[in-house]
Amino acid sequence: MEALYRMLRATGRSCSRPPAHGLFLCFPVLLVLISTRGSTEEGRFRLNGYAKSFALLHQPVSVPEIRNPESRRIWLNRVRTKLLWRPAYVVSGEFAYELSVRATGSPSSGAAWAAAPSLFDYRVRDLGTRLYPRNDAADRGFTVTQNLDRAVVTVSLPRAELHVGRQVVAFGSARAVNPTDVVAPYSPEVLDKEERVGVDAIRLRVPVGMMGELDAGVVPGRDVSTRSGAGFVRGSFISRGVDVYLTAMGYRDHLLLGMDFAGSLGDAGAWLEAAWIRRPDGRSFLRISTGLDHRFPNGIYGTLEYHLNGAGVSRTGDYFKLLDDRTYTAGGVFLLGRHYVAPGLAWQLTPLWSVRLPVLWNLSDRSAFLSPAFEYGCFQNGSVSGGVLFGLGRSSGASPFPASLDVRSEFGPFPTLGFVSMSYYF
Repeated sequence: MEALYRMLRATGRSCSRPPAHGLFLCFPVLLVLISTRGSTEEGRFRLNGYAKSFALLHQPVSVPEIRNPESRRIWLNRVRTKLLWRPAYVVSGEFAYELSVRATGSPSSGAAWAAAPSLFDYRVRDLGTRLYPRNDAADRGFTVTQNLDRAVVTVSLPRAELHVGRQVVAFGSARAVNPTDVVAPYSPEVLDKEERVGVDAIRLRVPVGMMGELDAGVVPGRDVSTRSGAGFVRGSFISRGVDVYLTAMGYRDHLLLGMDFAGSLGDAGAWLEAAWIRRPDGRSFLRISTGLDHRFPNGIYGTLEYHLNGAGVSRTGDYFKLLDDRTYTAGGVFLLGRHYVAPGLAWQLTPLWSVRLPVLWNLSDRSAFLSPAFEYGCFQNGSVSGGVLFGLGRSSGASPFPASLDVRSEFGPFPTLGFVSMSYYF
């Protein structure tokens, strides 16, 4: 996982001192956005979006080279505006721009709770992400970043739909880990998963029969090459009440053949998602996720999923070797082990209060990643939420090899992150 990767690469790095005080930043542009929301020109334009503010407490794990690391307070604010445009009956557009402000007591670095930078590599051209400070070396804990996350035009043809531009390309029906979702997947520890990262693509969707569809697309990537881009063909249909998806994809010199079934088993929902992936060196592996979900009469929603990660390893001592594996660095695989179970519970206590407890358990090293959280709809179009992300398992120890660690579990070295968030939708 991303957190373990960074820890292994920075075993000799000291932690910076956290800020003595901080400001839970507000949204200076929110009033402007609210005043301009709505539609104009007989509904051809519609502006909406949201603003989110996070207060986080980040406690790094203690390792032999860093004794008693100090915690950091982080304040993160995001404003996302969405513009829906329909100049004609057969043409429509979607645009989304996001502005983020982050304040910490030390230079900003990659964080396990944020989307990995590699997710933005499927864009041919992009805006400069960093607005302030311009020079990465000048970062002193305050950053302003931007993200043009959607810019797609849809043309409704007589027998198809054509989507051109920055859009979402995501597949899979599994709840915890999606084997067929390799273009821009989120790792399990990302904090805010409401919006998928947009990628530059040309996509054609053709209805087939009553409920089927043929979906084909090209994702050129930053260098417009097979090493940076992707192409896919995906068909879907219904058979005996089961949704069936068949996928063939080439991405970054990998070949993926996938299938996905989603239906019901008695009173429970059921799914089976599998992908066979061939590496650039000719070797191949399987990734499989299968599980059940059910909503109980008392308002509790439960899920249980098993995941086989054929790209992983069984011994914790081999985790370090995966750092240079292209399947991990560019292939959309985040987990290091081979066998996982992902139980989860969500409970709607009242119409305003809800809690959830997802768990990801590595069966090989018996470590687990937990992210319990709550949400309270305290006002119209807005809510307050909070929770904690942490790992359970054996921590890392000293290693006889320089600049490395004796990794004893996947989730044991994961830092603890507590957060409180406020969201407003307009």
